[in-house]
Formats: sequence, C-alpha cells, structure tokens
Amino acid sequence: MFSKSNNMESQFLRDSMDFEPESDEVEEKLLSYRRDHVAARISRQRSNPRFRAISVGILIISLLLTIFSSIASQSCVESDGWCLPEVSVKIQETSDEGRKLLDQARAGLRLATYLAKDLAVHPSAEDIKNEETEHISMSEFTETVDTFTNNYTFHFSYNGFCRESDIDHSRACLPAEGLDVLSCLVEDIGLQLGNVSKAHDGSKVAKTLVATFQKASIAFGAMWQSKNQHYVKGEDIKEDAHMAQLKAFHSAKTMQSFAKQQAWLSYASTYVSGFATLLFAFVVMAVYFPGRFTDSIQKHHRTPILVMAFIQFAVQTYMVAGLIYYLHRVHKLGRNLEVAQVTTGSGSWTINTFRFVFSAAALYFVITLRKKE
Repeated sequence: MFSKSNNMESQFLRDSMDFEPESDEVEEKLLSYRRDHVAARISRQRSNPRFRAISVGILIISLLLTIFSSIASQSCVESDGWCLPEVSVKIQETSDEGRKLLDQARAGLRLATYLAKDLAVHPSAEDIKNEETEHISMSEFTETVDTFTNNYTFHFSYNGFCRESDIDHSRACLPAEGLDVLSCLVEDIGLQLGNVSKAHDGSKVAKTLVATFQKASIAFGAMWQSKNQHYVKGEDIKEDAHMAQLKAFHSAKTMQSFAKQQAWLSYASTYVSGFATLLFAFVVMAVYFPGRFTDSIQKHHRTPILVMAFIQFAVQTYMVAGLIYYLHRVHKLGRNLEVAQVTTGSGSWTINTFRFVFSAAALYFVITLRKKE
C-alpha cells in the first residue's frame, strides 16, 4: 500500500517538471494528488481490520476512563452513595504525647459544647410538646461533639468525606474539598456544634467555622513565611515552639490549596475524558459508516485525537503524582502528631491506578493507530 502511495508521489513529481512553478496546471495537479492521497488513506483505514479493531478499542478504553473518573469525582459525597476514599483516618492515640494532644483537643470541644448549649436558641412550643428539651446529663453532654473520639473512621475523597461509626458501621457523608483533612474535621465539629446549639441551619455554623479556620491558616501561614526568613532554629526554645505552631498553619494552608486544585481536576478529568470519548466515537462511526460527513471526519481526525489522548494522559499523570505526594504528606503528619492511624484508601490504589493505565493505553493505541493507516 505504502509503495503505491510513493509511486503516485514520484509520478506527480515527474509530471510537475513539465510545468512552470507558478502555472495553474501545477496547482490543479497538486490538488488532484492531495484528493487522491486522502481518498486512498480513507480507503486503507476502512479496509484495514486492525485499524478498525484499534479504533473500537480506543473508544472502549476512553469510555471506561470516563466512568472511573466519574466514580472518583462522586465518591464519598452522599451518605447513600459509594465511598472509595483516597485516604482514611482513624483518631487514636499512638503515644503519650499523642494522648496529651487529644486530651487537650477533647477538653476544648467540651468547652465549646458548653458554650454552644448556653447560646442555644429558646425552645419552641412544638419542641416542648415533643419533649425534645429535657435535661441532658453531663456524660451525654460532653460526648455530643465526638469528632476526636476513637469511635469513628473518617474517609476522604476528592469532593467529599464520610464519617463511619466503628460500632454499627453507619456512615454520614458531606460534599467538601475532601483532601483537605483538617478543614473537613473542623466542618464535622461545626455541624455537631450547630446541632447542639439548635441552630436553624447547622451547615451554616460549620461553613463559618471552616472559613474562620482557613482564614487563620492563611494569616498565620503568611506570618511564618515572613518570620522564617530571619529565623534560626535552636536559639530560643519559646520561639522554636511558636514557629512550629505557625508552620503547622502554613502546612494547613498548603493542604487547602492542594485540595481545591485536586477537587477541580477530578471534575475536569471527567469532562476531558467524556469529550475524548465522544471524539473517538465519531472516528469509529467514520470508519464503519462511509459518507460525506464521515469522510470529512476521517480527513481531519488524526491531530485532534492525538491531542485529546495526550491531554487525558497528562491530567491523569499529574493527579497520580499529586496523590502520591499528598499521601506522603498525610502519612508523615499522622506519624508526627501521633494522634491518628492513616491508611491508603481503595480510591488510591484501585480507581486512580485504573485511570492512569487506561489513559496511558489510550495514548499508546492512538499513536499505534497512526502507524496502521
């Protein structure tokens, strides 16, 4: 096939020697040759069984990539939906220092619970009628906000997080920038405080608390960056402790930025894969259903599908690299604080692995497809 195409080109070059460079005959000859060359290429594609098989294979791979991307973007968003987390965290003391830190956090939550109860809105007549305002014992009261107890495992994904009870395995999930672990825990605390204070909309209390925490992270993180330029570790113990606290806020700010980026990319990857699948579907349609419209698609499909396959692969590669970095940071944070057991979730080693492999396969077969023309 290729020899026939080369013979046509050689014949055209020999024929063009008989004309002036600017003559209309050369232009007409050139256009005719291009039309014949394109027609021959389209004919080879449609009659080549390997080309047809690879085209269908690329479509199937891209469709699977779209499905897995959609699963990842909707994971851990709704309580009655699926949850395939990137990382799971169980609050538990792993050392004496970790126990002291958790005890301080729990004491703070007890104080916040007292204040929330004191500031609670007055009960309505309906509440009294339903006996929902009866006295709460101290033991029940202090356990109201229980984010830092050992009874729950938190699951975090790109666009949400879930809190699962270790006792009855019941699960409550919320949409959020799920890879921002600290903000999600703050939101869980805010929701419980909203319920304790009998707020009309507990989610507003949670969002306000999260916004306050994130603004504090930005402010204290900027302070750490400013002071760190002239800071020498070891000269002052109090200054070292103060800088360590500021650095923790800087790390929290970095995690917030990363979580926002990954949440956006998880949705973007779904749209990119969906558009690529549609494009590959047009290519398959053009191969199997000849016509003026499909001929036009076959004339111009080579560069678009290569670009889309490369974009798919680049997005998935970046997300996998980012997730590896994120998991390293979270595991390191868990070890340093000694207050939690951090495990890699099924979303990391299953869904993301499949997505990366599918994107690499799609790019490989698109490149192979060009060679089979």
